[in-house]
Amino acid sequence: MPFGKLPIYLGEPYSSTMPYRIVFFGTPDIGVPTLEALAADPRFHVTLCVTQPDRPQGRKHELLPTPVKAAALKLGIPVLQPEKLATEEVYARLRQEEADFFVVIAYGKIMRQEVLDMPKIAPINIHGSLLPRHRGASPIQSTLLAGDTEAGITIMRMTAGMDEGPMIALFPQAITSRTTSGQLFRDISTLAAKVFPDTLVAYAEGKLTEVPQENSLATTCTKLTKEMGHLHFAEQSAAEIHRLWQALTPWPGIFCFLQGKRVKLLRVEALEHSSLAPGAMSIQSSDMLIVGTKTTDLAVYELQPEGKKSMSGSAFYQGVRVHQFDL
Repeated sequence: MPFGKLPIYLGEPYSSTMPYRIVFFGTPDIGVPTLEALAADPRFHVTLCVTQPDRPQGRKHELLPTPVKAAALKLGIPVLQPEKLATEEVYARLRQEEADFFVVIAYGKIMRQEVLDMPKIAPINIHGSLLPRHRGASPIQSTLLAGDTEAGITIMRMTAGMDEGPMIALFPQAITSRTTSGQLFRDISTLAAKVFPDTLVAYAEGKLTEVPQENSLATTCTKLTKEMGHLHFAEQSAAEIHRLWQALTPWPGIFCFLQGKRVKLLRVEALEHSSLAPGAMSIQSSDMLIVGTKTTDLAVYELQPEGKKSMSGSAFYQGVRVHQFDL
């Protein structure tokens, strides 16, 4: 595995025996397959699931459970949803579980050292990038935004520093120019569920190694905002816009304006040639709209004007009178 240095032998296996007791920490969909894999594996006993409180969602602001909570309830696993993790009541409940491992994947709350010290063997995090690149809360989107040629997951022992703990295993995940964050979330989720159970057992048995991260190579995640998706054709290259599309699809998406009305770009591709001024449009094929950028042209295959359904690039072009996006 791509650790970049010689491994450090851990020595004897830990004294705990199977089934290993696990407290699982997670919130969004990405953690569900791993939770299900652990619950189905006789080598583990998931005694408790800790997740974020139910939040209002959708237009009706309906109070809904987190995906991890919904999965845990189906599996018959007790659920804990504290507003604050750092309380004596929560600490007492976590100690009560006598866990061998705390397993964390996209939980969404900071865990203090007092919590990290509780499991008998270790607190383990499944992080959605190849560390030390993209430490932080949005590693999958940041991988695409940076134009990395490879994504993956890192299984690591947690420490007090944000995603700074020693690495146990890295598993790469292929990406292409058409990979969006939505697709990569699904791929990473599937990969984690496939490789994590065996990795955790091997670690408990002393068969794997811990390797410190090279802090000099570390990068931190970009904080995602809706405004990041606002395109400026005169200031951004086609390649930059394409990476934004990859990273911000499906949320928050990329968009521009035509005469003050928002237009979402749903599928794009950077081209190698330049024929148009920034923001100018033309048609090149039956479904492709070409838009000029700061550098080369951008192909737009699908878009959605404000208040309308999605349509092909050519259908959009034929339906508007002005063929120049706002700059």
